[in-house]
Amino acid sequence: MSSIDPYYLLDNGRHIQCPFLNVSSFVTFCKNRGLDTSREQLERFEKLGLFHPLFRVEYPPLREKIEYVDEGRGYNIIGTVEECEDWSGDSRDGYGWFEFSDRFVQPFRQAGLLWAPLERPFSPWDEFVDKDGHTRIESFYSIFQILDLRRIIDRLAVELRLEWADTWDADVLKNMVVGYDAYLASLRDRRIEQDVAFVCQAISDRYFPHTQSDRRSIRISYPTRHDDWDWAEFRRKWDPKGEIARLGMSVDGIKRLAEHAAHRASTVDPLESWYGLVTFVSITKKEKLKGEAQLAQSLYAAEKMLRLFYQDLTGVELPPPDESANWKKDSRYGDGVTANPQMYLEFLANEYHLNPRPRLILVVEGDGEEDLFPTLAERLFGASFPTLGIEVSNLRGIGNFGGKRDLLRAFIDDHHHRNTIVFVVLDNEGQARKARSKLLRATSHYTSDRKVTTDDYVHVWDRCVELDNFTDEEIALALSMQSGGCKFQCEDIKTARERFGTKEDKGGGFQRLFREMTGRNLGKRDLLQALSNMLVKNAIDSERTAPARPIEKLLERIIGLAAMNQRPQALDTWLKNQRSGYFGSVAPPSKEETGGGNFVIDG
Repeated sequence: MSSIDPYYLLDNGRHIQCPFLNVSSFVTFCKNRGLDTSREQLERFEKLGLFHPLFRVEYPPLREKIEYVDEGRGYNIIGTVEECEDWSGDSRDGYGWFEFSDRFVQPFRQAGLLWAPLERPFSPWDEFVDKDGHTRIESFYSIFQILDLRRIIDRLAVELRLEWADTWDADVLKNMVVGYDAYLASLRDRRIEQDVAFVCQAISDRYFPHTQSDRRSIRISYPTRHDDWDWAEFRRKWDPKGEIARLGMSVDGIKRLAEHAAHRASTVDPLESWYGLVTFVSITKKEKLKGEAQLAQSLYAAEKMLRLFYQDLTGVELPPPDESANWKKDSRYGDGVTANPQMYLEFLANEYHLNPRPRLILVVEGDGEEDLFPTLAERLFGASFPTLGIEVSNLRGIGNFGGKRDLLRAFIDDHHHRNTIVFVVLDNEGQARKARSKLLRATSHYTSDRKVTTDDYVHVWDRCVELDNFTDEEIALALSMQSGGCKFQCEDIKTARERFGTKEDKGGGFQRLFREMTGRNLGKRDLLQALSNMLVKNAIDSERTAPARPIEKLLERIIGLAAMNQRPQALDTWLKNQRSGYFGSVAPPSKEETGGGNFVIDG
């Protein structure tokens, strides 16, 4: 049996973060973790000397004053009949209250009403209930005893396969139980699982909150009966060397317990391969795991507490369950990555294809273009922008681009640093070409080795999206459809095309023409929708399979870039991508840096 004194837990109040559980609560706790135990099995294990509760409490008998209500069909408890009190009213026999707090623990121990079951001979559990079915003696367990219980259940399990039933005889069945007593004796010997349970319970108030974590926050419990307890103060006063001395353990012993708990957790866990990702999942979601997956979380909590205790004692970090002394996760993800939760989660999200960050951001200058590109992608290529990881960002006008180009430059630089391509499409108005040149000359804020962007990622139409991609006939028809009765001619569009960008084009080409003929402003979103319908119909009617118009070729290029932009899953891959020229012009990289191409893909 374990050499650790269970009363140490009571004398030092080590049950605030992980309260002791009575039998029914412990059974529920085990069943939720795939351990199909029962009150009857726990009693049997105690009788065999295999598994004991930590503590047992006998509730003191008392007389309760009652007041009948509802014409005698019910009653209220109105107090307790004190010793030597002369009470002539109605009463009933009951039991006193107990809780694990300083107010109750010492008085109950002194009165012999609180004890460790190992100190006394076994008593049948039916003696713990009175003739009316009320519990007078209660047993309590630690949640960390589940590891020991799992071992015993596994060691006592015997499987008889019915397909071999015709081979059974009396001698075979007799041989199955030969050595039963000796085997039970071996199971009663001191077990490492018992030490794990006692030590984890002893250090739980210090370290258990660290296990209730998504690696960015921890959850601390403050039970109402301990509302004056402060975890921050407890942590500041924590003395690991004094603690291990009082426990009578050695530093090497703590290491052995941690390694054992980690091994058992990994053996049990059906999600072992996803350990890194699961550590980032919220506590409330992890609590919804079932069976052995939930059991593994309890065992991981035990091993982490022991690992943190060992680190405080020695200054040495033991490897977590998904590492070993000979292999560290940083050898895959990069030095220091796993110590940076944000960076580590980013690479994990990339590895599991869970990163919602866009692969490509398409910057356009108006509402019409914001609708046009996703619509054409869906109708011409059967490609959904959200599925492809393409996000559209609307500048709300060419004027905003000219006035906010420094912000756009910072926007592009930041996203290229994060491995998201920013592709800009602009009409050739105002300072568009001048601003494009400045963007291409700008150096990244993050490194002088890379420009902010590349020539391929800032596209300026020769005139504008309408004039560069649609015929005079199509534009005239689309304008007529929006005009409410006016009919536009091809000659009108030809004139607007010729004066586009000249000094006399103050109103913006055919937008000015539309105002002159209709007396109202042109809705560019409606115009581009009508034009896109014509483009799609033309493509279907002509049974074209290859892009024909500039916007189709541009869109095909954008889709291809997004599809190729796979997320880096390690720091060295991210660095290679940054130096590849893919996110901004740099000196040509070597084949060793890029693997022979201009973009590195993990996996």
